[in-house]
Amino acid sequence: MTDRAEGSTASRDDDELDLRELLLKLWARRGLILLCTGIGAVAAIIYALLATPVFRAEALLSIREDEQRSVLANAAGQLGGLADLSGLSIPGSKDKAVAVATLKSRALIEQFITDRKLVDVLLDGDGILGTKKPPTVWEAHRKFVMRMFQVGEDRKTGLVTVAIEWKDPQQATDWVTDIVARTDAHLRRTAIEESEKNLAYLEAQAKGTNVIEIRQALFRLAETEIKKLMLAKGSGEYVIKTVDPARVPERKIRPKRALIAAAGTLLGGMLGVFLVLVLPPRPARAARSMPS
Repeated sequence: MTDRAEGSTASRDDDELDLRELLLKLWARRGLILLCTGIGAVAAIIYALLATPVFRAEALLSIREDEQRSVLANAAGQLGGLADLSGLSIPGSKDKAVAVATLKSRALIEQFITDRKLVDVLLDGDGILGTKKPPTVWEAHRKFVMRMFQVGEDRKTGLVTVAIEWKDPQQATDWVTDIVARTDAHLRRTAIEESEKNLAYLEAQAKGTNVIEIRQALFRLAETEIKKLMLAKGSGEYVIKTVDPARVPERKIRPKRALIAAAGTLLGGMLGVFLVLVLPPRPARAARSMPS
């Protein structure tokens, strides 16, 4: 029992001795630690001051669900056993999923970049411009969707947020507005094409049958398609309704200068401690200058 107690006491004394030696070593090289800390702080502050500010413009959207789609699907289902409707295009009810997918689609974004002539603008500063290989829309699209463009959905409210982060707040705002408008216009054109195709098909089916019940059902389907077509050809927003339009941001989202300065100071101090631990110790007289 006594041997165990003596062993525990000796171990504790060794730990205290090691800790004291570490503190003495750090104190002896405190100048190096302070120097590294100061260099880290100054470097971080310089970086924070020189870094290009980035702004975030965003719009809040609501996706309208097409009630006529379910009516058309039900009517077509009731008629399916009486007539051949294989040529009738009946889209699913996933209007929101289609709208969000269209917002993020490569075709739409690349067309936006091409129409706006943004290839050089987006890739400026990436080391691509000025090389023998000309920049491509593919490279601009990759940077745009990976670093700048965001589409998110609030599952509680169902609202969709479209955001762009860019160094020019006015450009970011204009781009958000343009992409939303392009998406809504694309969905409108698609709906018009589908309705016109369906109407032509229903008309041909109605002319090819003499059964009154089938003709009446086909006319009801055609009436539903005409309502869809009128809605699609109407003015204003079609599927995407802007709840809160994009506004020019006044405050940058990064760089966060205070955070960068704090991180640089901390990293500099850690580097100083690391160097003290790996460098050979200084003469013992430096350690004796430490206050007791």
